[in-house]
Amino acid sequence: MALSPKQQILELIKKSSYPLILIPENPEGDAIASALALFLILKKIDKNPQIACSKAIAEKFFFLPRQEEIRHHISGERAYKISLNVGNNEIKELSYEQIGNMLNVNIITKSSSINKNSLNLEPSKFKYDLILILSAPDLESLGKIYFDNTELFFQTPIINIDHHPSNEYFGTVNLVEVTSASTAEIVAEIKNAILPEKNDEEISTLLLAGIIAETNNFQSNAINPNTFSAAASLLTAGAKQEEIIKNFYKTKPLSVLKLIGQIVSNMSFDQEYSLAWAKLSQNDFEKNNANPHDIDMAINELVNNSKDIDILFIIYQNNEKIIGNIWMDRMFDTKTLTRELNGEKRNHKIIISETDLSIADFEEKILAKLKSFIKISQKRITAIE
Repeated sequence: MALSPKQQILELIKKSSYPLILIPENPEGDAIASALALFLILKKIDKNPQIACSKAIAEKFFFLPRQEEIRHHISGERAYKISLNVGNNEIKELSYEQIGNMLNVNIITKSSSINKNSLNLEPSKFKYDLILILSAPDLESLGKIYFDNTELFFQTPIINIDHHPSNEYFGTVNLVEVTSASTAEIVAEIKNAILPEKNDEEISTLLLAGIIAETNNFQSNAINPNTFSAAASLLTAGAKQEEIIKNFYKTKPLSVLKLIGQIVSNMSFDQEYSLAWAKLSQNDFEKNNANPHDIDMAINELVNNSKDIDILFIIYQNNEKIIGNIWMDRMFDTKTLTRELNGEKRNHKIIISETDLSIADFEEKILAKLKSFIKISQKRITAIE
């Protein structure tokens, strides 16, 4: 009888010694918290895990337990095998010494000489014997860590854990549960299988943080009874819910609140497309004591408190570039639109830039593409239903 994906994962983890945990560059809270929880789970069973992300995580996640364990590069450590065909010769003594950058291997034979062409050097294996990737649609989303170490990914078993429908099933084993509201719920199931009787405050806090971050504190349409059941179990196990809520939702500076008001004041809305957009001038930032870095937080607050907006598009100028920041409801395939706009996916948003158009032309161009994209997406959603 074939093993289920979850059973295969447990077997691969059991056999591993140096597992590598990876999350996408520009990761969301669910990915960060789930990866940190998995890191601690593997430590509990005497593995030697390492966790990495190509880019630094956002400051708002610094309160998460063990976030300092996240590295931004991985070790290139690898075993190499030196093979020497000695023929009928007998080796009497073998030693080595390193002088500067040179490693000298000294071989003393009993009789005849050894042909130098009999020596062969080849890579044997990498330090990491298992890769666990969380909340990544594909390998390319890992960024520099993947592109700088492609051979590692071709030679090492990959466990792909995710809940997003856009996942491309790139792993050796794929545990993609699209009915789960978060990756943290899936990791919680793995934790229960590996450490069924152990309650851990740090792990529980991380997993609950992942669920809260991904569901916007249980307001997402994706939540289901399993989500609430998982959260209840984590609270019983010691998860610090108040600390999570405080750091995720009660840390907005006054400048962000004022910027939100400015966006609302400048906002246009097309009810047919559930599409809202606003332009911000340099003066809008200055008079509210805000800066472009505050836009991400402002967008999150706006969309979390409006039932009418499916897409929010913010336009502003930063130095010589015109920047567009697009938030879309999860029912849309953001990966497709990101590719069409030649943008960058970041924290559930698409970031695009332009240097050759005026702000008015940029606004007109992107709005036309968004409306066309919405029409096509609505037809697909209707067909599925």
